[in-house]
Amino acid sequence: MKRSPITALLLTVFSLLVPVYGYFLWSKKILPAPASLHGTGIDAMIKYSMVCTGLMLLAGHVVLAVFIWKYSRQDRATIGRVAGKTEWRWALLPLILMTVVAEGGVLVIGLPVWKQLHVTGKPGEAVVIEVVAQQFQWSFRYPGPDGKFGETGLKYATDYDLIGVNRKDPAGKDDLVQTAVLTVPAGKLIHLKMKSKDVIHSLFLPVQRVKQDVVPGMVISTMFTPTKTGKYDILCTELCGLGHYKMRGVLNVLEPAAYEEWLKEEAEE
Repeated sequence: MKRSPITALLLTVFSLLVPVYGYFLWSKKILPAPASLHGTGIDAMIKYSMVCTGLMLLAGHVVLAVFIWKYSRQDRATIGRVAGKTEWRWALLPLILMTVVAEGGVLVIGLPVWKQLHVTGKPGEAVVIEVVAQQFQWSFRYPGPDGKFGETGLKYATDYDLIGVNRKDPAGKDDLVQTAVLTVPAGKLIHLKMKSKDVIHSLFLPVQRVKQDVVPGMVISTMFTPTKTGKYDILCTELCGLGHYKMRGVLNVLEPAAYEEWLKEEAEE
């Protein structure tokens, strides 16, 4: 029986499309250049995952294509016995390969990134900022010169303070609240303590390579160290309602001296 021309055509098209698609993914800048201490490591993990899974996908389809090409001339399927050792060998080989790929990536690339996120810098020296998410707004609170957050509650909320800080609380008198703008110093460890007032949201700082869900009823922490000054996007990447599209903000990264001056000016207002 002759090989089907359709089979040959499909194999040819596949052979041409795979490298073209791979080149497109490799060359296209999906994310902006990283601007955090751990950002390069995150990008390395993404590339590692894409390359490994891409090669495995390609290898699997090549084997499939070879079998289709080789046995497409037969009138009926040929069933033969496979030795037990051979069967076990081919069953364990993918398992071992996937373990080496997955755990090797974690040990070589993942652990250094984890260290940069959670070990670099002493927690006591971190800039602690409270993040409050609600439909459809980001709010950010700084503890002020005393380093303590004051009491909050819905009854204290205003149009200018959606968090609702009790200004009669001694610890809350100097708390600073910003809406839709997160101001941080470059080169300092930033510790975000995040809460949600309604549904699940997700804080996404693309240039910082930070993405963390914010869950109602929980205080969730994430950390990063910005390395470049400038203004960057803050997004919500969890569908949180009809106004999800407008839940945006600005990450304002300043030089340490400029940040201290900004804090002083805001405290005087």
